[in-house]
Amino acid sequence: MIRSLKAAMCMFLMVIAVSAQTVFATPTELSRGEQMLVGLSETVNKVVLDSIPKTVAIRIHVSQGGRTGEGWGSGAIISADGYIMTCAHVIEPGTGWDVIVPRKTTTGWEFDTYPAEKIGINSQNDYCLIKIDAGRQLPHYTFGDSDEVNLRQWVIGLGQPGGPYKDQMPAVAVGRVTDLHKQIPIGGGMPGMGEMKFYNNAIQHDAPIFSGNSGGPLVNLAGELIGINGAILLANDNAYATPINQIDAELAQLKAGEEIAGVAPENPQELMMQLQREMSPEDMQNMMGDNPLLRMFGGMQQGGEQTEEDRAYLAERDSRARPHILKKTFTTLGALANESTVKFTDASGKLLGYGVIISAEGEILTCDRVLGEHEQNLAVTCVLPDGSTCEVAIVGRQGETEIALVEALTDKDLTPAAWGDSDELELGEWLISGGGLGESPLDVGVVSALGREIEDGRMIPTMGLLGMLGGAKPNSSPIRPYKHVFQHDTKMKADMFGSPVFDHEGRLVGINVGSFYRGTSYAVPGSEIQAILGKLREGVNVAHPPYSGGDSSNPFEQLFGGGQGGEGGGNPMQQLQDMLNQLFGGGGGQGGPGAPTPPPAGSAYLGVQIDPNSQDGVSVLGVQEGFAAADAGLQAGDVIRKIDDTEISTVDDLVVTLQNYKAGDKVTITIDRDGEEIEIEATLSARP
Repeated sequence: MIRSLKAAMCMFLMVIAVSAQTVFATPTELSRGEQMLVGLSETVNKVVLDSIPKTVAIRIHVSQGGRTGEGWGSGAIISADGYIMTCAHVIEPGTGWDVIVPRKTTTGWEFDTYPAEKIGINSQNDYCLIKIDAGRQLPHYTFGDSDEVNLRQWVIGLGQPGGPYKDQMPAVAVGRVTDLHKQIPIGGGMPGMGEMKFYNNAIQHDAPIFSGNSGGPLVNLAGELIGINGAILLANDNAYATPINQIDAELAQLKAGEEIAGVAPENPQELMMQLQREMSPEDMQNMMGDNPLLRMFGGMQQGGEQTEEDRAYLAERDSRARPHILKKTFTTLGALANESTVKFTDASGKLLGYGVIISAEGEILTCDRVLGEHEQNLAVTCVLPDGSTCEVAIVGRQGETEIALVEALTDKDLTPAAWGDSDELELGEWLISGGGLGESPLDVGVVSALGREIEDGRMIPTMGLLGMLGGAKPNSSPIRPYKHVFQHDTKMKADMFGSPVFDHEGRLVGINVGSFYRGTSYAVPGSEIQAILGKLREGVNVAHPPYSGGDSSNPFEQLFGGGQGGEGGGNPMQQLQDMLNQLFGGGGGQGGPGAPTPPPAGSAYLGVQIDPNSQDGVSVLGVQEGFAAADAGLQAGDVIRKIDDTEISTVDDLVVTLQNYKAGDKVTITIDRDGEEIEIEATLSARP
């Protein structure tokens, strides 16, 4: 159970030498809203502990071109005899599947692994039933009534973002329902995932989940299963779950082994335009990058202009979203955290990160990375809580733990944070990151996992990320190992590290050091920091371990590069471009080692290689003999302007348009060839 609130009092710790006059930052009485949220976290903790043995990790065995590998997804146990619900896109790429089931014992958690059998599937709407034989009665979810889900309702997501860690425990994310009955077309022709997925009645929420959560449960505060998570909008906080009532209506068919046709979108292009209209200017900025996967969508502008109604919708949605509510509510604790939080800037005034005052004499702890490489020792300016500035002297640096100690060179009175007990943190407990403006905290999240060890080279061996319109990379910090951190679902940006983490009693319990994926941030626990504090004061200087893949390794690239022990081979970014070519019929085995598998045989096939950077028409780089484009006379250098009456300006226009056709359909392709507009009649081929 979450620790009960304690009376406000000063706290003196042996590990810090302080005088009797030292005044620590200590909490006053929490506001009514803060007390309600603390009570909510107690409920979340109970639900999570009950849900862990019902939430599974799914290992997907992949075989391609003589190479083997694995990916990961999540699932929810829905019956004592071993039925498990997950996403179709988790199962479809695999040739076999293993399920890892948590089991509570008197000494902790054990994990049992069982082979799984695919039973029934609705590929179009992205859910699949699998089954294991555990030889025992399994804890399982009961179904809630997803028709009774309301806006602003708190929900809990569980699963394996980024794939399992060494401890194999699922991670926890908490958010609010921000919209209902959403229609989301995703991933048309994505390799290994069959046809376009269509979430035709999705629950939209902002619990920060990521690839690897796919197939995992969305749970209400009664611990009931109300949906299966499967898609995210990478540009913002939106996540989407298939409502459990929709799945339950087809459960008998799924148990009978049927392949259900599902519901297809009537006008996917209009739905995509609607999605764009529901994106804020910040979302649009976030979605741009130099990643070919993102450039698929980079030209989607025409028809996506926002109306007054769209802007009103955004304002209303944001007002009920988790970030707004938490920052608005945690003002007492936010103000307390900010009293002992400092900022670090470079000579130009650029924000580098944060730190926390731990003694009245000016000792400040921060993330070691904020100070630059050890041989560099950046000249940083410290911005104190009152807005004044001072220089700092570097005292000690422990790169393995990623914690550094500096001294503020000032004679101002400083208010140190009071230490809490990080060993007493509980899953689902609110954490407040200091460094915001006024009474507002920098950000707020919940404890997702405890006692994590992050192994070297962690990537994303997850299969089938159904994410759309997102930033070029999900990690805000370099990928590196950590011996002991706790994980929380606070959204961390690159300049937020070094910020202190406070519990709901206003006590310092850690320092933020990393964030690999959306909703997956890491903090070094206070107990670990206090254990090395003596060495830091003595001037220890230990460099950080090597970063995986360079100074700012991008785990997103590993989705198509094989991840840990995955299919591998080749340049991941080149594989992304090969994938784009294959979407339009140009792959045909031309991707080279490690290139993704084309969409299913029999789908409409044009037989062109295209330039994914195309604007104002899609440029043809080559044609494949024996297929529609070559038979119709298309040539390298042609620019596709129209398919029938549909204007083609960008790659995504071509994606959406071709999805409306099938093999054998006759189309008129309008092209630009050497400045001359030409109409060519073509009969679409069947994909080999």
